Amino acid sequence: MKRKMYLMAIAAGVIFISACNKTEGEKAGVKEAAEVKTAQTDADAYTIDKAASVINWTGTKPTRQHHGTINLSQGELKVKNGLVESGNFTIDMKSIVVLDVTDIDMNKKLSGHLASADFFNVESFPAAKFEITKLENYSGEAPEGFAPTHIASGNLSMLDITKEVSFPVSINVTERSVVVKSPVFVINRTLWGINPHCSQKVNNC
Repeated sequence: MKRKMYLMAIAAGVIFISACNKTEGEKAGVKEAAEVKTAQTDADAYTIDKAASVINWTGTKPTRQHHGTINLSQGELKVKNGLVESGNFTIDMKSIVVLDVTDIDMNKKLSGHLASADFFNVESFPAAKFEITKLENYSGEAPEGFAPTHIASGNLSMLDITKEVSFPVSINVTERSVVVKSPVFVINRTLWGINPHCSQKVNNC
């Protein structure tokens, strides 16, 4: 049955850590890429409401951290009988913004550093992608202040490297919308080949 596209909104928080070994990446729920989940042909398609959707990021290292936002440029969920069957999201890496550095010149330098080949290399890789591989009902103790309904797993592709990540989400499906939220998930950025050395010109990195 063909139906019109609906709106959806997503809010998520991601922490990019710099870890030194594979074990730390595994503890953060990062695995090798898995088969992407597919939907039945008569599933309803919900497209992203870009104005209502945001990823809040925090980048950390032992001595410092920064935070900001990244926008989603595309996204779709396929839903049947009130259940999400598949989904994918495209992240606009060129939209990365730093929010905690108030000095205009330092903010520009740090933003440029993140966009450069030292980090996300947005000229060569302007988009990252997340594709759902599995959704499981959430069980166990819930994070404080958040009531997850599922554990979402999916392939996260950045800089031409794909790894499967898993994190708790809440999914609320109605006739007119699907709202997906996640308080935070942690990834070891070095597993995607992001292992920069701060230059002398960017002493605030």
